[in-house]
Amino acid sequence: ALARGRAGHPPGAIAMPAYRDALRDSDLDDLVAAFAVLSGMAVPPAGAERRGRDLAVRHRCFGCHGPAGSGGLPNPGSFTGFVPGWYGADFRDLVRNRGEFDRWIRDGGIARLRSNPLARRFLARQRIAMPSYAALGDEDLDALWAYARWLESTDGGWNGAPRPF
Repeated sequence: ALARGRAGHPPGAIAMPAYRDALRDSDLDDLVAAFAVLSGMAVPPAGAERRGRDLAVRHRCFGCHGPAGSGGLPNPGSFTGFVPGWYGADFRDLVRNRGEFDRWIRDGGIARLRSNPLARRFLARQRIAMPSYAALGDEDLDALWAYARWLESTDGGWNGAPRPF
């Protein structure tokens, strides 16, 4: 049997420090939300939103767009320096309507940015470029759009989404 050290831990075990005096309740809420998204636990209800999420998983969209489409993965050379998420201000800047959303997915870009000299420069030099998913059908685009709208309406799945805790 192992000898027990402080608080019943084996000697040399790393003990989790206490953060009671360092964290506010809102900080703890943020940590719980981050854990849920990174572990894949925050998912939309059954329906088009869930189908869209499942399509994004199958096509490995989250490999670039971050956990659950939250964004933030580094993209050197891009305008912001990271791959945008599927909700929030960056998404609204890059996707102004459903037509642009469909073009991003099917063509890997949109005419509005390709025709802008400054945007074209950043698109050309970014390391990670959006691939074309031309083979996706209209029903798939509908599901992906439903998932993106669900993310926007729930602040990335945290506002009103079922949580396992």
